[in-house]
Amino acid sequence: MISQMPPLVRRCAGLSLACLLLIHPAWQPCVCGDDVVSFRNDIAPVLIAKCQPCHGLKKSSGDYRVDSFERAMVVGADEIVDRIESEDDDFRMPPDGDSLPKQQRELFARWINQEATYDDLNPKASLISIVPGIQHPAAPEHYLRSIPVTALAFSKSHSELYVSGYRELLVWNIPERTLTKRIPNLPPRIRCIDVHPSRPLLAVAGGIPGRLGEVRIIDQNTSQVLRVLHRSDDMCFSARFSPDGRKLATAGADGTVQVFETDSWSQTHGFANHSDWVQQITWNQASTRLASASRDHTAKVFDLESNKRLTSYTGHDGNVYSVCFAPKGDDVFSGGSDGRLMRWRVEDGKTVREFARQQEAVYQIGLLPQTQRVAIASGDPYLLSIIAHNAGEPKRFSPGDTEGQAANLSAAVSFDEQLIAAGDRHGTVRVWTTENHQLMAEFAARPE
Repeated sequence: MISQMPPLVRRCAGLSLACLLLIHPAWQPCVCGDDVVSFRNDIAPVLIAKCQPCHGLKKSSGDYRVDSFERAMVVGADEIVDRIESEDDDFRMPPDGDSLPKQQRELFARWINQEATYDDLNPKASLISIVPGIQHPAAPEHYLRSIPVTALAFSKSHSELYVSGYRELLVWNIPERTLTKRIPNLPPRIRCIDVHPSRPLLAVAGGIPGRLGEVRIIDQNTSQVLRVLHRSDDMCFSARFSPDGRKLATAGADGTVQVFETDSWSQTHGFANHSDWVQQITWNQASTRLASASRDHTAKVFDLESNKRLTSYTGHDGNVYSVCFAPKGDDVFSGGSDGRLMRWRVEDGKTVREFARQQEAVYQIGLLPQTQRVAIASGDPYLLSIIAHNAGEPKRFSPGDTEGQAANLSAAVSFDEQLIAAGDRHGTVRVWTTENHQLMAEFAARPE
């Protein structure tokens, strides 16, 4: 009962469920007249946008949480309405500022009068998993300053490069170094971009730290969002189409790896073997296995046919940022915060050898199977290309003068392996030819 709850809990609960005034414009309730008020469409988005940051899984002021219907309703509906409508400053919620507008108070009251119906299947489900995909605010017309380039992908024509922007993808013509297209309706932070091998689809992983994680499937021809997958309460970091194009794997801060069919977009597999963020995933060439890199200091391999984890690799002294299957065989490369590129066996999780040791963290590994090489982007101001089977003398993709250059956070290899690109912390993108390591394009990836 509400009377048995500590005053702080009751006060925080009332505040959380009363904060309808200052909500995300894309989530404004559009209910009028005698329409049925939907918890899923009208109430839950409000709780996520304005209440869950203080009353969620990671932070629960007053020991009260609103990250599921079951938890949000623990205080009882009558208490919520009483506090919203009260004229007493010591009792009313929100406690500071003006009371909620009449329209907003009536919305809650109508939902309560309609028996506070829950219009989804599982009342224990996280709110972010039940709400429709939101319409993100538009990106600014111009960027006041460059932002770090955290994700890159080549188009199948190799003439264009998809670059992470703020709430958008920026499509750049490489030879002309011009911005040709902006793909909107994306989260503020973008951590991965992947191009489907045969269909005009993009997968974009990102979110809002501590609040939202999602993977958006985009039609390349229309720039429209077709699906929103892997919705969670924190960032999604990776989304990769399988080489055969039939599956999509996703991973994020919730520690899970999820697999979806690309025809129906239904989930077929789920792995929760990591104890911390899963920061990257990758497929083997047969599209039967996944490798993952995690902040829990491990890399793992999962088999889709048996639906089991095959092995865990513990050879890194810190976060593991990136993984890549070797061009031949079943070995895996991984790189992490210790600056090392390691090759290890799937069968027993044992190290084959250390292939590189950088001064800074290894953030990204790119595969060049035709030439049997791997490329790495790190905190150092250049890329390295290394022979996959015996290391040998690495080749450098250098920006020229490395003085004052920033860390490379992202890298991508073109489908024909003729080009390689890197994006750095200062917002600069560079593109080299893989044959002679010549720098062919360099530009600041921001709309001006």
